[in-house]
Amino acid sequence: MAPADCLGYFTRCYPAGFSRNSLRGDDFFTLNARLSKNIRFGETRSLTLFFEGFNVTNKHNLGTNFNANVDNPATFQTPLQTAAFATRQLQLGGRFDF
Repeated sequence: MAPADCLGYFTRCYPAGFSRNSLRGDDFFTLNARLSKNIRFGETRSLTLFFEGFNVTNKHNLGTNFNANVDNPATFQTPLQTAAFATRQLQLGGRFDF
């Protein structure tokens, strides 16, 4: 017999406000940026300086793997792991062409 407010073929239902597709996890967001400046030395040589930033907003992404076990309300919709991305990273570099 199906639980109350469920279709007849379900043996259990998601809690109120949730559906199967609502358990896909948080949105993923990352912002990477690069600034560069090209300095010329004559006609054949140049120096390019650049500054790069990865995950500039330093957002902690929890990933999309969330616990979907409706039988345990204490762990329902808690992240099972974090996304494998580092926190904010900045780097400075250069390139000399001749």
